[in-house]
Amino acid sequence: GGVPPPPRWIFRSQKWHRKPRATDPIWSTRCRGFLPSRDPPAMLPPPYTVLTDLVDALPVSLADGSFRSMVDARAAEFTPLAEAIRCEEDEMVLERVHSLFGYVGRGYVSAPPAGIA
Repeated sequence: GGVPPPPRWIFRSQKWHRKPRATDPIWSTRCRGFLPSRDPPAMLPPPYTVLTDLVDALPVSLADGSFRSMVDARAAEFTPLAEAIRCEEDEMVLERVHSLFGYVGRGYVSAPPAGIA
């Protein structure tokens, strides 16, 4: 109880945390331990939307067995990603893209091939 800490602190998840500074590196442990110092962007611009669309559909499509065919059907949309990633300057966008690729890749290898249920 008592007096709240100075303004450089924020209350999150039932605990007081230091506010991230604009100059803090993404993986600074000063503010949030092993988590990135800032939240990743919730929305990504094209051509990254193929990744967010696939991850949004992941739970249902894994359950009904359609995830692999869904990824295969959108394979052409992955081609522009290589150049977009090479040119991307926002490290937070790159972190988000990296995590989305992880989900898509894990879902793809976990999903049964077409015709096998």
